[in-house]
Amino acid sequence: MVKRDNTAESSSVTAWFNQTVDHFGTNDSLWQQQYIFNPVYYKPGGPIIVLTPGEAPVSTMYSEYTHFTELAQESNGMVVAIEHRFFGQSNPLPDLSTASLEYMTLENTLEDFAEFIRAVKQTPEAIFPSVSGTPANSTVVFTGGSYGGSIAAWMRAKYPDIVSAAWASSAPVYSFNSFYQLDQAFGQHLGMRGCNDTFAQAVAELDEIIMSTNQTAIAEIKASFGFPGLASDDFVTQLANIVTTNINTPVTVSNDMIDRSICSFFDGTRSPLASYAMAVSAIISGYTPPSRVNTFKVPSRYLIQKRDSDTVDISVNQAYRSWNYISCTWFADWQVPAPDDLNLTSYRSQLITSEYWESGCTESFGSSLALPVDVGAHNKEWFSILKNATNIFYTVGSIDPWRGSTVAPESGYILQGSDTVVMAVMNGATHTQDMQMQSKYDLSEVTAAREMGDRLIMDSVALPFHFQFAAGAIAGVSEILCMYPLDVAKTRLMLQVGKGGGDQYKSIMDVFSRIIKEEGPTRLYRGILPPIMVEAPKRAIKFAANDSYSAMYMKMFNSEKLTQPLAILTGVSAGVTEALIVATPELVKIRLQAKENAGRYTGTMDCVRKIYAQEGLKAFANGLEATIWRHGLWNGGYFGSIFAIKAAIPKANSKKGELLNNFVAGAIGGTIGTTLNTPPDVVKTRIQNHNPTKGPAKYSTFLPGAKTIIQEEGFRALYKGYVPKVLRLGPGGGILLVVYDTVTTYMRKNFM
Repeated sequence: MVKRDNTAESSSVTAWFNQTVDHFGTNDSLWQQQYIFNPVYYKPGGPIIVLTPGEAPVSTMYSEYTHFTELAQESNGMVVAIEHRFFGQSNPLPDLSTASLEYMTLENTLEDFAEFIRAVKQTPEAIFPSVSGTPANSTVVFTGGSYGGSIAAWMRAKYPDIVSAAWASSAPVYSFNSFYQLDQAFGQHLGMRGCNDTFAQAVAELDEIIMSTNQTAIAEIKASFGFPGLASDDFVTQLANIVTTNINTPVTVSNDMIDRSICSFFDGTRSPLASYAMAVSAIISGYTPPSRVNTFKVPSRYLIQKRDSDTVDISVNQAYRSWNYISCTWFADWQVPAPDDLNLTSYRSQLITSEYWESGCTESFGSSLALPVDVGAHNKEWFSILKNATNIFYTVGSIDPWRGSTVAPESGYILQGSDTVVMAVMNGATHTQDMQMQSKYDLSEVTAAREMGDRLIMDSVALPFHFQFAAGAIAGVSEILCMYPLDVAKTRLMLQVGKGGGDQYKSIMDVFSRIIKEEGPTRLYRGILPPIMVEAPKRAIKFAANDSYSAMYMKMFNSEKLTQPLAILTGVSAGVTEALIVATPELVKIRLQAKENAGRYTGTMDCVRKIYAQEGLKAFANGLEATIWRHGLWNGGYFGSIFAIKAAIPKANSKKGELLNNFVAGAIGGTIGTTLNTPPDVVKTRIQNHNPTKGPAKYSTFLPGAKTIIQEEGFRALYKGYVPKVLRLGPGGGILLVVYDTVTTYMRKNFM
């Protein structure tokens, strides 16, 4: 069922998807889950960017007005916002009774999204009927913020076969029964604006009155804040919720709502309690901007009413009730002051305890709930699943109130030492700021986090083989044009038999100077046509076959990620494939580069004709076995070392930094590969330059040939030409990686 959004300017389409009430039980009744998709930037091949509002009704705000819409524009993708079960219009059952909400388990919730994604991959025309050309098996990435960010991370961890990557913004993936860390983060934010001490003093003075036996003073203080007659624990909780309304509001270079709505009243012109009362009054009067859901998931009106009512409203579309059930059964994360034994300053009343929040669970949902919430069991299952997950981008602000339950390094709980975590901590930022659309007022680290996330998500989008082929070809030809004279010098040095002396070249500079002086500078590019002609398939195969083999081996060995042993195996396999393509052009190139053949061949085609006429068709296979050794060792060393190097160096936080990392990794990988494959290269070069008119071949295959060279010239002879070779293939490896990355990024942006 599909309908157009009522807003004329909207590019979004609202639709419904049939889900099962209980995916893992006996109730297989169907219900309709609402989703909104925005195809305005979509081109076939682009990613499907899925997100959920989590604890809020879905709306076009999520399909059109988050950073993920900007990411869709950048990647030619489509944003799909899916409503969470038992929120908004997506209700498996007709009410929010405790019996109905028992079907709101995390397992059912994630399976809802998984079923939807499977349908996207299998029957996209049914899910997006107004979008033409959506291919099956499109790349799907899951994104979201806060609880929605946790869902994104769990979806990637639990369903890696259908979710290629995740962006988890401010995701509270680790739960606590008593979450005092939020109170401490609030105090840190107040401290940045200079009012933490006086605010804490106001809270302490308020507690002294509320916890006294002076009923007159208690009544007066409640009335002064505008809440006469409210129970004391409800009263202080209400105040804590009100003053932290803006704790999640983005901080920009020009605005901080915590400063405006709270600290501006603590200016020293009145008592701390009077300042507290003025701040509360201003916020209630509308000083805060409207938000989609109360910071603490329990709106102020509910706190005021809940103990005065004998009945509980169980009608649908009550986000606070649905979220409260989740808190009472899954997460807890009760916002409380720090315990006394930690000697930390408190910014909320000591009357606010876990027991207080749990009493609300019983009042709302009955005595059947198991309290306290078993957060240990929850973390054991749902935090542990993240420990080996890959392709998840986590973000968190340095003053994010939920930072203590995220994967922020300072939390001390989460994923320490893991090489699978990609994390951006945004200095000065609060909750989910990277999800906001770009603005000229953004903090620089928020912008940098978005750029990092965009690159990671775009890199997860499968690039069609023909694009990989073209990118590899462009990268390879670029490297040849820059580095080919070094290859000529390498060949000349490798072909020198003996231990030196006489007319032999002394060094790479001697090769260059004598070629230019004796043969002319154009000889530095003699034989370039065969490698140019073969470079396109050669380099394309190097990268495209490497990608294909990596996928094959991960499936073969049942591995969800590419390990270093698999990277080496993949590289060797790609190298063997590459060798089968390049062996013959290599032979022609060597013949043209050799000094003694300067007058023998007039050019590439003349060389090919004479080899065929004088030596036969089989001559074009000379050196194939040594070529396989050469390319297998180089690729295994190159891709295997790149895997380790990229894991060891710090993650880049900018495109320039990423290019530098790629160049460094490629250069080191190229040097390691060159060190491994120079001996078979020396043997190969001599095999392929053999002139049958001068007698039988001295070298036929790699290992016997290497043995002969060691016996006659010493072990060092196996590394003749190493200097120009490493000078070429070290930096050349960096050039390859940088150009390949740049070209593939351009292709993703402009052709997918």
